[in-house]
Amino acid sequence: MIRKRPIMTRKSVIPEGGKRFGISCDTREHCPTTLITKKNWPTTEASVMTILIDTNVILDYFIPRQPYANIAGDILSLCFEQKCDGYMAAHSFTNIFYILRKRFSAGERKRLLLELCEFVGVAGIQRKQVIDALADESFDDFEDRLQVECAMKVDANYIVTRNISDFSASSIPAITPEDFIRKIAL
Repeated sequence: MIRKRPIMTRKSVIPEGGKRFGISCDTREHCPTTLITKKNWPTTEASVMTILIDTNVILDYFIPRQPYANIAGDILSLCFEQKCDGYMAAHSFTNIFYILRKRFSAGERKRLLLELCEFVGVAGIQRKQVIDALADESFDDFEDRLQVECAMKVDANYIVTRNISDFSASSIPAITPEDFIRKIAL
């Protein structure tokens, strides 16, 4: 479902060598936006799509995994700039927190995820959705099926992932970050 709502426009750019999510940035490409206050931004009316961002895309940005980090940053920028409504599954937070343990302290991981929550929504599910996911024989990967349940919960237009084939049985279409960037630019 495409919804109408105000879009905030951003006037600042991040300087070379600036910081994003508390991580030192080597280039502007890896630091697509700055965290600035949205309160005084001018707004315009526009249609926005809703996406659920798969865990792998967030990890691509935080680790940063090449060659995917920049495009993952672009997806997060679209959410930050409110050019789309971005969500993550609630269980993705625990997965990311655990996976990043070798790179960041517990405090740094908490700060990264708290900053992410400033502009990315959290999609949760209940017992019924867990049971539906467990009972679905069309998915081999239970976690991917939970991603679909979360996407349905927020009426997502797409699941943005690098693993399209994992979502072949999904009722919500999966799209790569690159294809989503192209689609939203139209």
